Amino acid sequence: MKELHAAISKYHTMHPEAAFIVAGDFNHSNLKTVLPKFYQHVSCPTRGIKTLDHIYTNIKEAYRAVPLPHLGQSDHLSLFLLPKYTPLIKRIKPLTRSVKIWTEGADSELQRRLQPTDWSLFATQATTDSHINIHSYTSSVLDHISSNIDSVTTIKRITTFPNQKPWMNREVRL
Repeated sequence: MKELHAAISKYHTMHPEAAFIVAGDFNHSNLKTVLPKFYQHVSCPTRGIKTLDHIYTNIKEAYRAVPLPHLGQSDHLSLFLLPKYTPLIKRIKPLTRSVKIWTEGADSELQRRLQPTDWSLFATQATTDSHINIHSYTSSVLDHISSNIDSVTTIKRITTFPNQKPWMNREVRL
């Protein structure tokens, strides 16, 4: 245990941010006695009804050990270490949203539709007692522009995944 402690401590000092995995047949010993900040991940019997094989890491609840059949003539089960970490793509559902697509020629069509607009009518409608209500005026102008934009653009539903970078669009993928 002293040799194991010395070797692990040496590398842990050199690389404190690294993940360490120590696996072995610990018949009569417990690594936690010399490395209390390491965590044991095996909870199933590995030889008969005893848990002799241990897997320790310096990351609490990072892995779970899954028993597999014996390898060759070994009397111990094999262990498969699975991360408990759930990737971002599985934790967060994809987001579906609607975006306006400006087709070719949509801007010239919008200009053609807005050209004959008499903008003074909006000011007249928003005027009471020779005072223009700026909120009413702004709202009516924006509604007119928005309805014309909606008529020249198309709506497309896109799905973005949590692991997808904003710059990674269709053109980049192709």
